[in-house]
Amino acid sequence: SLKVPHSEPALHMFFTFAARVNFKLLPAALPQVICASTYLINLEEPPPSPYIEHNIRNAALSLARHVVVFGVGEGERAHGFTLIIGNANRLLEVDRDGDGEIGESNMGSEQYFEHYHPKVTSEGIERDRKVVAAFKEDGAIVIDGRTGEFRSMNYMVSDIRKGDKQGGARHKAASAVAQLAGGCEVIKASEEITKQGHGYLSVFAGSKRPSKVQVKDDVMTRLQKTEVAGRYLFEAGQYDLSIEVLRTMLEQNLDMPRPQRARVLR
Repeated sequence: SLKVPHSEPALHMFFTFAARVNFKLLPAALPQVICASTYLINLEEPPPSPYIEHNIRNAALSLARHVVVFGVGEGERAHGFTLIIGNANRLLEVDRDGDGEIGESNMGSEQYFEHYHPKVTSEGIERDRKVVAAFKEDGAIVIDGRTGEFRSMNYMVSDIRKGDKQGGARHKAASAVAQLAGGCEVIKASEEITKQGHGYLSVFAGSKRPSKVQVKDDVMTRLQKTEVAGRYLFEAGQYDLSIEVLRTMLEQNLDMPRPQRARVLR
């Protein structure tokens, strides 16, 4: 018998489906399901600052990819967004007048993460309502690079003079703040990439100019979309439909030509 840890919710959900229908294709289909549910961005190079943990940076990149691919719920797409990962205490420091030294939230004490600090590494963070809502607002989202806590949203950078002048205001602000607070990792998704659901994220790794991280529109992404659809149907109580969605996905992929299936498994 196969055992799946509860720490893998997507896999556990699928095995629940399989048990309901005595799904004989399960062993052969397992590699595809594992790949689809663990398709994350994992950069190997070290973060640009001692204030940023490697796993926090990669979790933030994976969340950014999720928002690009799946949107912000109910078929709604984000209109571009920026994540700032770094020394949150420094990023949120204020001067004697109470104004942000590097930047501040336009929502003041009403911003969602004033007293609520979910972690970007938490299971199911992509379904946290306040986190999802933060992606709909203007300004940036601030994540502490050591704890992974969400600390601010609707965050506006005060001084963008050091920013790269090769892009628009959001690009320049991302470039500027990446060089402040001891170095930040800033992930910027344009409105174009969030509308298309794929493309390239701009990642400022403590630098003025960004590197590009691709969010693909490939077989694995489409498999993951199907899996997520099945999960949401299951959570909504549509058990028969969710089982059919995943059954169809697996049957179709088991019929793949060998070279194409090899690309999926890779």
